[in-house]
Amino acid sequence: MAATTAVAAAATSWVPRRVRRRGRVRAVEAAIGDSVDTPAQSSQRGTAKRVGFTTISPSELYKQSLEACGWGELCEFLSEYASTRLGQEQCRSLELPTGGSFESDLLLDETEAAIAMESYHGVSLDFGGIMSAEVRRALLKAEKYASLGGDELAATMAFIGSATRLAKTVEGVRENGAPPPQLSPLRLIVSGMVTHPEVAEKIRACVDDQGGFKDGASPELRRARSQRASAEGKLRRALQGGNGTVTTHQGRLVLAVTPPVPQGALVVGVAAGGALVLIEPPGVVTLNGELAQTIEAEETAIDAIRRRLTGDIAGAVVDLALCLDLVTRLDVIAARGRQAAAFNACRPKFVIPPSAGGPSTSWGVGGSMDEEQTAAEAAEAARAAEEASMFPTLGPGGGTAVGGVATAADDDDDSSGAAATVKYRAYKGEGELLVELAGLRQPVLAAQAVRAQAVARRAAAAKASTSKKKRAKDGGGDDDYDDELLLGGRRARGDRDGSESYGDQSPRVRGPVPVDVFVPLHTRAVVITGPNTGGKTAAMKAVGLASLMARAGLFIPAEVANLPWFDAVLVDIGDSQDLMQSLSTFSARLAKQRAILSAANPRSLVLMDEVGTGTSPMEGSAIGGALLEQLAGVGFGGGSGVQHSAGLTLATTHHGELKALKYEHPGGIFENAAVEFDEVALAPTYRLLWGVPGRSRALQIAERFGLEAEVVADARAALGERRVTLEETISALETARRGADEDIAAAQGLLLEVNRTVPRVTVAAARVHAAEEAADVRIAAGVARLAREHRAALAAVVRDAARESAREKRASTMKSGAMDFATAAASAAAAAMSPSPPLASPPPPPTTFADTVLASPLCPSSSSSFAVSFTYLTRARTYPSWSWNDSTRHLRRPKMLIK
Repeated sequence: MAATTAVAAAATSWVPRRVRRRGRVRAVEAAIGDSVDTPAQSSQRGTAKRVGFTTISPSELYKQSLEACGWGELCEFLSEYASTRLGQEQCRSLELPTGGSFESDLLLDETEAAIAMESYHGVSLDFGGIMSAEVRRALLKAEKYASLGGDELAATMAFIGSATRLAKTVEGVRENGAPPPQLSPLRLIVSGMVTHPEVAEKIRACVDDQGGFKDGASPELRRARSQRASAEGKLRRALQGGNGTVTTHQGRLVLAVTPPVPQGALVVGVAAGGALVLIEPPGVVTLNGELAQTIEAEETAIDAIRRRLTGDIAGAVVDLALCLDLVTRLDVIAARGRQAAAFNACRPKFVIPPSAGGPSTSWGVGGSMDEEQTAAEAAEAARAAEEASMFPTLGPGGGTAVGGVATAADDDDDSSGAAATVKYRAYKGEGELLVELAGLRQPVLAAQAVRAQAVARRAAAAKASTSKKKRAKDGGGDDDYDDELLLGGRRARGDRDGSESYGDQSPRVRGPVPVDVFVPLHTRAVVITGPNTGGKTAAMKAVGLASLMARAGLFIPAEVANLPWFDAVLVDIGDSQDLMQSLSTFSARLAKQRAILSAANPRSLVLMDEVGTGTSPMEGSAIGGALLEQLAGVGFGGGSGVQHSAGLTLATTHHGELKALKYEHPGGIFENAAVEFDEVALAPTYRLLWGVPGRSRALQIAERFGLEAEVVADARAALGERRVTLEETISALETARRGADEDIAAAQGLLLEVNRTVPRVTVAAARVHAAEEAADVRIAAGVARLAREHRAALAAVVRDAARESAREKRASTMKSGAMDFATAAASAAAAAMSPSPPLASPPPPPTTFADTVLASPLCPSSSSSFAVSFTYLTRARTYPSWSWNDSTRHLRRPKMLIK
């Protein structure tokens, strides 16, 4: 029963093969148009095979995108600055971080540290003597305890010594006695290097620099080599006694003789086509055997040494393998720094893009246009809006138009026309630009120019004199050097060793023309238009390479580099037709675009060259517009609430309808850019003009390449008057834009000069003010010093007068006291010579010199001893005067009269 039901179901669902095939064909045709090899087309081509979708895996898409950008060429150029073989291999396959901007910033810190170490501190990272490939092979063998050869041991020994010196070099850099903080990434790397110098010493004791084993490596080796030398000498002496030439055959010493062979000799071979016979004389066979034994003993001793040294390396193989990885990493870092110096590049800064939620609903199609409006009417309205915005009387939002540039009065976010360019060029802060790459030079073209510069410089050096005096005479300073390749006058360093030399004799090589890339913060797609060979694709590739370089820790050849961190660069550039898979150009492009739509995410950068080509212009422009809207996040019939599929999309095209996307989606989701064209020279200038739609310039290019004038005139007439008028209007806008750029450049030059002059004037004014204040201080100090000197002199005079007065007073007092003392002494002496009646009581002692009275100076009849004294005041101190002792009847002289 079950089987019957299954058969019935199969019969019900069965469809003839031809019907099923036609259904699939129709479905495929509805999806991708003429990209399918239908049965009718196959019969016309003479094939019966039908091809459907071609699927490109994400990994294959990433690989193709890197190749299309030129990433491989740039990595090959980077490898020229690496010193070791492993470093060169890593540079050729440079890894792109996937951990976000933090990981890339760490790589940029390492690159900046290498530049600072070699350029600022003047210390070079020397990787000389490191044979990284041989060391890697030796470590792999040592890990398995396979005996290493002499060359491998010598390479390991040299690596250990070089790694040790490299670590000491990095750690030995000092600035003001302390490790420079900018070199901390390099110090962090060398801090993890364990080099095991004791292993190198053990190897050095046994092996020389060429990989030969020394006699003193072991007693067995010394003895075996001594025995070998003795046996070989004995054998040579024995051979030299015979007729013939001593030579070697299969490790044995033999004689080469001409026939006939002596009797008893052992024939071991022939030489010279049979003209010579190699023989061992009768007594030489035994000696050759003894020599072979000594050689075997020597090899046995060497094998023992190899096993012992291999064991020493195996014990440190983990540390040495890590050390090799770190040395290779340092080599890659040094290569990145030297390449940045060659490019005169700047460090990129990562910009945080807006929320991944995408633009608001007002940026959708339905926000400004009727959903039922046809595509033709939409394109016509866009052209009218574009023409109206070229030279308006009043700009958007009520602003006035100055010099053909509409300036907004109320809406600061207006980014249409040249006003946006003025805003972007003048803006240098953060928060308004998603991508700011000022003076960006195409990295691959810059690398080719650096190579050409190096080749020309080496050729010039080869022709120059080798005399040191002549070189010093011809060599100029770096101030006289004017490099046309690099901005700022800095010379490219194209030598592999990263050396840099200057001189006027060095040839000039013109590098790529710098372009300015200014993408507003909320822009999700940029449409680049302009003539062929105008540099559209080169500029687009430059942006992609700049993104990859910033992600990989490489400096960008530009004046300013601010951009988001993109996790992938998805590229659709060039003719991708595949005859092996019966894919036309359009079919292959559709397959690539389908893969890009599947792989794109809000952190992806998408680059699409000549979008919408390969089919009819009307259908191509429709597909291209829908594709760009999808990548910008405004597709799916309005795009309300739909997240953008890619972070940023850059597309080049010749379809005029795609220029109108900027005006169909207000809010700055789309932006126009054009490559500049010189109307006089009829040649592109390779400069990007932002906010201005470009022209293909096919007629002008046709005239330049000599197409018949009648053909060009007919083509111009076929375009129609309205289209020509629009082209002329755009041309006038571009002319006004160039004039505005020149005015801006002049104004910026004046502003720069003012900014340079104002600080000088301010400093000069400050110096004058300081000088005036210093003069005032000096004058005040002089006046104060003179006042102090006069006061000091006056005080000295007063002191001298006071001292003189005091001396005169003391002298007068001393004279008066001496006279009084003499009078009293005379009176006392007279009284002592004549008796006098006793005194009833002694008089009171005088209190002052003026009151000094000698009352009853001598009393011979007195039975008791008393003293009569007088005092005088001198300097407010009291001193005893002469005293009388009645018992001895003696007048005692005072100890001190005047002090």
